[in-house]
Parts: sequence; structure tokens; C-alpha cells
Amino acid sequence: MARVLQGLKERGIERDTIVVVTSDHGEMFGEHQLYVHRNCLYLPVLHVPLILRWPGYLPEGLRLSVPVSNASLAATLLEIAGLPPQKEFRALSLAALWKSPEAAASAETPLAELAQMPFPQMQHAPAYHGAMRSAIDSRWQLIQNTKPAEELYDFTKDPQQMNNLADSAEGREALERLRRRLQQRLGDARTRAAASLPRQPAGAAVNSTGPRAAQVSRYWAARLCCAWIR
Repeated sequence: MARVLQGLKERGIERDTIVVVTSDHGEMFGEHQLYVHRNCLYLPVLHVPLILRWPGYLPEGLRLSVPVSNASLAATLLEIAGLPPQKEFRALSLAALWKSPEAAASAETPLAELAQMPFPQMQHAPAYHGAMRSAIDSRWQLIQNTKPAEELYDFTKDPQQMNNLADSAEGREALERLRRRLQQRLGDARTRAAASLPRQPAGAAVNSTGPRAAQVSRYWAARLCCAWIR
């Protein structure tokens, strides 16, 4: 990265270039006896870098205090470049989070979905048993699955996510709150997605509700909705 940034400076285009460092997913390296990705929604798969740099235009050394999603990246780049928003990018821009400290209170809850992976080599993985979804705030992560039905982790105290608090008194309030946010965010996202689809001619045959279509949709949702700045 140092060589890239130095190259921009030497060419005189450092202040004309927005640099973004991120990734589409993380990896499991033995946590929960899992490896690689596309098998679960634990934090090592979801937590990826998200760094923005534009000298003279973006604040330097600022770290956001709330989880965010790299699904917001497109809308964020449009806003900071002074371009109008586009309906194709349905996640909200992150720019408000560094412009106004109060914006953190109403920030979107990052969500992730992963389709069921019913393959013989995946029998050891949570995704083998059914589709998964997750919501995250600054302290808690809720994971909904078929087996177990729900997992709730306080990752500030339990970074390895070994102590499931879904059935505990300690986690009851967080569980209910994240359940509501997950239902609301998924409902809003699907409504916006349906509204943005092109209208089909009357009588046209459309096969968009089969298992394969749903699997592809949820897989890409997991890849696009799972990052935050820490």
C-alpha cells in the first residue's frame, strides 16, 4: 500500500484519487473447527477491512464507532465525489457517520445472509443444516440458523464466540432488539430490491423464485453485507 500511495503522490494525482481498501469476505482458520468461508456467519468470515483515503477531502485518523457494511460503499463513493445517488445502490451512504456524531444512533444495522449449503463435504458446517442470517451491533451478534436455531454472542467479552447467550437473561434484551432489526432490515431490503427490478411484459414467463435463484440471491447478500470499520 505504501508503494501505491507513493506512486499516486509522485504522479501528482494523490488529491484526485479516492483509495479504498476492503475485501469481499474473511476466512475461518479453525475457529469452531471450520476453515475457509461460505460455511457460517461467524465474525471471522464477516469482519473485513474497510479503509477510505482521500487527502484534503476525508477526515484523517477517524475510526467509526459503529458497525457498518461494505454494501454502503457505492453510495458512499457517489456522495463524497459529489455525484447524485442512484436507486441501484440501496444501502445508505456512510458519509453522515463522519460528518455528524449523532448519525451513529440511527445507522443501519449490518446484516448478512447465507444460503443453505447441502453438500456432502459441508456436513460439519452450520450452513449445511439450512439458510442463515445475522445482525450485528457494536456489542452483540445474532445468528439465526436451523441448527442451532439462534446464537447470540457478546463479542466484546467473548471474541472467540464460544458462549452462546441466546437463552440467557443477560442476552434477552439484545436478542429481542436484534431480532426486530433483522426482520425490519430484511423486509426493507427485499421491498427495495423488488421495486428496482425491471417490469416484465404481460404474460412473460419468469423463473425467479426457484431454489437456485434464492440460493444465489442469499449468497451475494452475504458477500456484500458484512463489513465494518474497527
